[in-house]
Amino acid sequence: MRFFRTVFLLAALASAGGAAHAQTGVSVAAIVNDELISTYDVQQRAALLLAFSNAERTPEVIRSAMDQALRSLIDERLQLQEANSYELTIDEETIDAALENIAEQSGADLNENLTALAEAGVPESTLREQLRAQIAWDRLIQGRYRDRVRISSDLVDEAMEEMVQALQEPQYRVAELFFAIDNVNEEQEALARAQGALEQLAQGGSFSAVAQQFSDAESAQRGGILPYQPLSAFPPAVADILSRMQPDRISVPIRAPGGYYVVALVDKRDAASAEQLTLKAIVLPIAEDATADERETARADLQRAAERAAGCDTADAVAERVEGAFVSDLGELSAASLQPQVRQALAGLQPGEATDAISSQLGAQVFMLCDRTIGGPGIPTRQEIAARMEDQRRSMLSRRYLRDLHREAAIKYPEQ
Repeated sequence: MRFFRTVFLLAALASAGGAAHAQTGVSVAAIVNDELISTYDVQQRAALLLAFSNAERTPEVIRSAMDQALRSLIDERLQLQEANSYELTIDEETIDAALENIAEQSGADLNENLTALAEAGVPESTLREQLRAQIAWDRLIQGRYRDRVRISSDLVDEAMEEMVQALQEPQYRVAELFFAIDNVNEEQEALARAQGALEQLAQGGSFSAVAQQFSDAESAQRGGILPYQPLSAFPPAVADILSRMQPDRISVPIRAPGGYYVVALVDKRDAASAEQLTLKAIVLPIAEDATADERETARADLQRAAERAAGCDTADAVAERVEGAFVSDLGELSAASLQPQVRQALAGLQPGEATDAISSQLGAQVFMLCDRTIGGPGIPTRQEIAARMEDQRRSMLSRRYLRDLHREAAIKYPEQ
């Protein structure tokens, strides 16, 4: 829930109280399916956004915050209306629990922050309605798409394999803002949002804060920070800019499939050691003076025996079928440390499978793969990869759902 991440930074609103109290000339800013959003509502939300970003209050920054505030309020009205159509209601106890949970996670005092909010002229009810919309929408998405966001083990395996390859390349730590374009009519709006976010950053706004409030990317919940990944993981236009950027620099808006990106290069590091293999080897020594035919016969004998292997636990039994063969427990090794011939033979094998017999200086060898893991700095677990993929899919489905609600809604702007 994006607003959850910002609530306890709102004590700064006391310094922006003028914006929150600007109630003169209150009028209707928008009508969403016959529900009104007042200019006062928009002013309150804009005050929260500005307090969170800590950007200087220039006319351009204020205008951008007001535009974003109105968009957010329209989204929330649509989300609550849709939740209500399914008779999905959020009681006050749930919101109380959410507030307490946020306070506990942030280490802040709930009462002090709510008092600061009230002193800034923003009633607690405004905050609670925002939380109500976010909780209701999250529950609606969970219920509607529960079966469609499950990630199969095969997809996780594919992601792990791709990560193994990616970790052989230099790794980039990037902070991103993303402004989605769901249809051709949103091109200029998305660009304006990107430029408005850049203006806030130029005026001293926090990248993390701007990402949490304005970015459409799944990474917004982490302040826009992405894990280390290679350039190949980014859209080509973004990768091209990143390849020429210096750390701590922020890009101009970059048009890429799906919308506009604004990126900052946080850090860059060399390729990480990634793939770790746990191996056993069945070795059949061959005399140095053996003929080519004798070597091939020994290799074929070991090959036939290995075809009956059924996991690393059967390695000793396989060796017993071939006179002179023995088992060597190699333990865990980095894939990069293996000879290319061996590494190639092991590529694509699943744990419990064995390579074909390979001729070597020791004689003939069969390698049995007992386990395959990914190691190195910052490498996620399978569970973390699956969770990340689920978040990405859920975010995509949520955005599509909200886009459809916008398309079907009657939204009017009396002021325009």
